[in-house]
Amino acid sequence: MFKDRVVFRERKGVSRTLEPIRIAVTGTGECVGASFTAAGLAVFFARRGRKVTYTEIGDPVRMRRLMYDVIALDRRLGRENVKAVYRSIREMEPQKSLRVNLSDGISWRVITPEDVDDGLNPEPADISRMISSADGDVQIFDVSAGEKFNGCLLDMDLVVAVTDPMPSKLMRQRERIKFLKRLEASGNRVMWTVNRMNDGVSKRQIQGFLREEQILYLNDIPTEAVYTGEFRCRLPHADGKVMEIFADSFTKISQSIGI
Repeated sequence: MFKDRVVFRERKGVSRTLEPIRIAVTGTGECVGASFTAAGLAVFFARRGRKVTYTEIGDPVRMRRLMYDVIALDRRLGRENVKAVYRSIREMEPQKSLRVNLSDGISWRVITPEDVDDGLNPEPADISRMISSADGDVQIFDVSAGEKFNGCLLDMDLVVAVTDPMPSKLMRQRERIKFLKRLEASGNRVMWTVNRMNDGVSKRQIQGFLREEQILYLNDIPTEAVYTGEFRCRLPHADGKVMEIFADSFTKISQSIGI
């Protein structure tokens, strides 16, 4: 599906330089596991010695849950030490050093509870700055599924499209899937990923519905692993046994973009 690709790119009049890899992870709808996948990829690359930035792209007031709370960023760093990136961008502060909120080798540029309380509603210019100011060898963008954020998926090195295999969800997400198919047809790299894979899912029917032959299937993990992770203020992927479940698929994503 993906041709071999060299990370080095040439610019006119400029010698060969190593540019960061940008990966957008987005769902075919809400609550399909896109954020879970994006965070897992961030952990995967960080553990391989990459300088990783995770950026949450969405409307604070519409978020059902915050990565800030999932990883208990306030407990890890101290609430007073957490950089509120959304607020600083809205207030037009310089974004010169965005290796902020460092934990587990990852810069967590996430929506904060204060962003929600303040009713922040990012404008296109704010979103553009969120993307352009990201730092790191590998930049993961957790992009909410909504028309407002579709522009974020352009010019990425890879778009990981995450879906839940439940037929009733897929049928309600047809329009979003059509948009992502158009994005792929226009030349953008899209890797289709089915989350929560289990023995009750028909791969044949999933392939037929998505009209894709090459699909990554992320096996479901025990529910208790998710709850245990949050009670311990860490991502489930921090558990070696959990990461083993995703290692093969994450490796294929890595190889598809030449890193």
